[in-house]
Amino acid sequence: MSRLLRVLLVEDNPADAELILRELRHAGFDPQWERVDTEQEYLAQLHPELDVVLSDYSMPQFSGQRALRLLQDSGMDLPFIIISGTIGEDLAVEAMRQGASDYLLKDRMARLGLSVTIALEKRRLRKESEVYFESMRQSEHKYRQLFENLAEAAFLIDCTSRRILDANLSAADLLGKSRTEIVGMDEAKLFAPELAAAVVGKLTGITEKTSRGQWLDAVVVTKDETMVPVQISVTPLVLYGRELVLAMMTDIAARKRQEDGIRESGEK
Repeated sequence: MSRLLRVLLVEDNPADAELILRELRHAGFDPQWERVDTEQEYLAQLHPELDVVLSDYSMPQFSGQRALRLLQDSGMDLPFIIISGTIGEDLAVEAMRQGASDYLLKDRMARLGLSVTIALEKRRLRKESEVYFESMRQSEHKYRQLFENLAEAAFLIDCTSRRILDANLSAADLLGKSRTEIVGMDEAKLFAPELAAAVVGKLTGITEKTSRGQWLDAVVVTKDETMVPVQISVTPLVLYGRELVLAMMTDIAARKRQEDGIRESGEK
């Protein structure tokens, strides 16, 4: 079954245009086409629903170089293939450098079908990449909003290197450090030295078991070396193909003081 191909032919010779269309049909395409040979006609027929522009390089009233520039100025992502009987190798290379998808000589059009197929596939991949990266950008925006708005101090830790990849403003406030100072830190540097190995071991164990909702108590060290007791909630996750752990810490110093006060009252 033939594949529909919406083609804009920039060609002043009707006989050459028919040769191009015949080659496209031979390659399995069903061309739906318009032929133009002036700038005014070209601009009137140029639209994003096209699949490909096939252009001669040199014509009495127009040129392939000008057609390519107008296409680029329009912002449309359309394959542009030069088919010419006069273009030299230097001009062809320059046209490719300026954004043409390919060039063919009119007396050697056997690979036209392949050239069009490759150009269409590259365009499809570009569109898929744009959709993917836009999705990633939106996901990143949502993640950033959620991460920043957490009341708890939040740290995103790489499971392989055990280094901190990100920290929110609450984390910076807890440690008395800037985010620049926190990002890249070894996870163990967060905690009191005598407890660091044990805490990191527990965090690593939770990650490997992919258990969620785990809590543990620890003591973090601030920039001025104050020891702050915290309760840590650990959630393993996969983000952008990387195994990470989200550690959220709650300052429990006030609770500890209250517990100590109750304990002391009970001992009296």
